Amino acid sequence: MQRIRKGITDLKEQGIYVCQMGLDAKSIRERLSDANWNGLTILIGLNIDRTAFLASYVSRNIKLAFICGGTDVYECVKDSAKLQRMTEVISKSSAIVAFGASLQRQFLSFWPDYKGLLRIIPQSVCVNEPNQIYCKSIISSLESKLAVSLENFILFAGRLRPVKDPAYSLKPFLSIAESRRELHLQLLFVGSVVSDSSFILIRLFPGRILQGNSRLPSRSPTAMALGCPVVARRIPGNADLIEHAKTGLLFDSQKELKECLESLLDDNDLRNLISRNARKKSQDTFQYHNEAKSYLNLIDEIRGQNI
Repeated sequence: MQRIRKGITDLKEQGIYVCQMGLDAKSIRERLSDANWNGLTILIGLNIDRTAFLASYVSRNIKLAFICGGTDVYECVKDSAKLQRMTEVISKSSAIVAFGASLQRQFLSFWPDYKGLLRIIPQSVCVNEPNQIYCKSIISSLESKLAVSLENFILFAGRLRPVKDPAYSLKPFLSIAESRRELHLQLLFVGSVVSDSSFILIRLFPGRILQGNSRLPSRSPTAMALGCPVVARRIPGNADLIEHAKTGLLFDSQKELKECLESLLDDNDLRNLISRNARKKSQDTFQYHNEAKSYLNLIDEIRGQNI
């Protein structure tokens, strides 16, 4: 949401003021009661289930749009109470945004008669090239001092929680690391840990843990923009993003995951091809200003509904 807010603000569109409020009901009420603003207010909630309470503010001058987060339309819909609550608030919304076609199809499978605006707006990525070059120089300096290549890292990025099953990815990696000791492979899990998932850390990481609470939005698109080959589970959202063996690699099983990782280690041509294609796709599809313009267009459409 911070990226979307900044993108719209950077375009300097006249007559639009954007603020990020979080999920605190009191601060939202205070913002909405601002006596200096008499125009149309559009609330945008990320994840329908998590921001369902925003529907209580809908009125003639306050409209609501939801961004499907993924978990809401794939996991929360399995809970009958959450499904009912989402159905009620969706009926009060003016627009629904999905990051890709698969999310949109999943939404329509539960709410096929939705009357509001339904739009696909891919997430953008912001990559700071100068910082990237600086990081490479640091790595080169470390390599010269250690006399060891630091290229062979396999990075798993995301929130460590049961539904993601980190052990699923760990087992194939350990098999490869055992058979290729000479490569000194390093496995890094980067992401926050859900409060009820501490057992994951104990079971998978009995050694040193560096734990933070940072979120990692747009993980795969960001890696693609950096030219880092992406290996992802073959689920609808990932299949929207990645074309197998062209812009990344997709797997359905632990055996296939191992094969994907081995192919990246062994096939320089494939690795370079994926890196080039992924960079190009990110340049064509995940542009920062395109995302902001798409949300501005959506805002204009909602404004038009209110006339």
